[in-house]
Amino acid sequence: MKIIIDESAANQRLDRFLMKFFPKAGRGEIYRLIRKKDVRINGKVAREKDRIELHDELDIYLKEDLVKSWSGDMIEARPGSIDIVYEDEDDLVVYKPQGLKTTPDSRGEDSLSSRVQAYLEADISRTFRPSPLGRLDKDTRGLVLFTKNYQRTKELEELQRQRGLEKFYLALIFGTIEEGLCEIRLEKKANEPGVKLTEEGKKAITDFKVLARKDGYSLVEAKLITGRTHQIRASIAHLGGQILGDELYGRGRGGQSLICYKLAWQDKEVFYLPDDFIELMRKVGFEKRDYFNTN
Repeated sequence: MKIIIDESAANQRLDRFLMKFFPKAGRGEIYRLIRKKDVRINGKVAREKDRIELHDELDIYLKEDLVKSWSGDMIEARPGSIDIVYEDEDDLVVYKPQGLKTTPDSRGEDSLSSRVQAYLEADISRTFRPSPLGRLDKDTRGLVLFTKNYQRTKELEELQRQRGLEKFYLALIFGTIEEGLCEIRLEKKANEPGVKLTEEGKKAITDFKVLARKDGYSLVEAKLITGRTHQIRASIAHLGGQILGDELYGRGRGGQSLICYKLAWQDKEVFYLPDDFIELMRKVGFEKRDYFNTN
């Protein structure tokens, strides 16, 4: 098979490209394919570390049955409503409602990512599908950032590694917590949902700020320093607070009162509080206008 490299695939190592092009192939299978000299770039035998550039021609000598078995993607574009909060030529920020998964657990399942891919169908190629820069739990609502091309994805992934992509959450909690950095170690529980604190777990760091306290409740802002599963929920429980509606770590039912409400990266900042969360704030005595200048 012959592949002409377009903008969505250019300027990356050959092995990484092939792992995306054949998502169901193992790393070892990709390396064997290259080492058997079954991949050529512009007519020359390729090596794993060779870089592919715009308009390069790749010839891959692979049996048709392997092409079929190595191809495919778990996420399938699936039309559905999305709430666009910000969009430009490179980036897209959408609001994920409570109860919708960020990415699917099985092929064809509805998710925020599958809906976004349907919306950005014109930007999808064999080696690039818009994917989120970070995930939210199914029952955590809030802002999710997507990119529209491969080069932008690489740029923001590097920015994220350097902690230049900032994510801020709001939580309504019963009780209060101590402000400042909270550093704990978390690992997933073996036979039940959730995470637990262990000395061997992965480091989870969150910067907390208490915006208001009233009648036994607190409005808390959390800035992620690391991004672990259930990090904010477990950290607040560790500090003695209880997120309202959080059945696993907090108090009550109905879904946790936790939202990713602000993203900041490069010279951009996106803020969004939906009406249903503003109403939750109001029910426990907090008015949006008292704590946020943003309209």
